[in-house]
Amino acid sequence: MFVTSAQAALSPVSVSIVPPVQFPPSDYSITGARVSALFGQHRDVYGFDIGVLGNITEQSFVGMGVSGLFNLTRGNTKILGLQAAGITNINKQKTRVYGVQLAGLINKLDAESSVTGLQAARSLIWPAIPPFMASSWPL
Repeated sequence: MFVTSAQAALSPVSVSIVPPVQFPPSDYSITGARVSALFGQHRDVYGFDIGVLGNITEQSFVGMGVSGLFNLTRGNTKILGLQAAGITNINKQKTRVYGVQLAGLINKLDAESSVTGLQAARSLIWPAIPPFMASSWPL
């Protein structure tokens, strides 16, 4: 009889070019720093997340993230200090920002969210737009 664990393997650092060319693989949780030449993709990130093009986190992100183009978190997000992207920050689940969230064009929050600090985008902070405009935005 085998015993399985639902926990992901942990790594204190991650270095990525593009998935799957990254160490450790995408099913790991990063508990320190992720640095991506283009973009990285992991299960969870707790700490610093720096990507030249972007950052993708599948489940939970807690920390500070900076990228040239985008930050995408599909799970719960807690920004501590800064989340900044040249074009967009997309957070698909419950999001808490304690500090600053900046985007060149769009900050998109799909679920229950709160900001304690500053949230700024050149074009749009989603979903805080008039309902009549919502259908014209494809995001």
